[in-house]
Amino acid sequence: IIPGHITGKPSALYEKIEQGDIELFGQRFLPDYRGGKTKQDDTKEANEMETVDFKEFKRIKLRTARIMDVAKHPNADKLYVLTVDAGKLGKRNIVAGLRDSYEMGQLEGKDIVIVANLEPAKIRGVQSSGMLLAASGPDGKPIIINPEGDCEPGSEIL
Repeated sequence: IIPGHITGKPSALYEKIEQGDIELFGQRFLPDYRGGKTKQDDTKEANEMETVDFKEFKRIKLRTARIMDVAKHPNADKLYVLTVDAGKLGKRNIVAGLRDSYEMGQLEGKDIVIVANLEPAKIRGVQSSGMLLAASGPDGKPIIINPEGDCEPGSEIL
């Protein structure tokens, strides 16, 4: 370099790859992509899963509920605020991370299963009084667990 030479503005050679981009790439182009997990990881996880005493499990009260209203969470892009009817237990709000998986219209009137006696918590500034049950779909997005058949809101899950 010649003395007094002025270099140009430095720039990054590569862009940072976000985890979400890696997931999308894997799902789109790798047929057996498992989110970085191997079958051995799944077996290890199953073998190391912590057990819960039956008496402790019985303390959890699972009930059916019907989603009456859905609103976008005011402080979070991936959350909805669901107003649910839990029958004799009354109406309550539940904050749920479903915006990436469900449109608001798909949720209204849907029967779901909730953990009815979960201690209320503020989630991003909004009170949530329960939790809905969902499974992880093949793409990692939640799939709501809902009762089959006709049952009244507040029905006990046996």
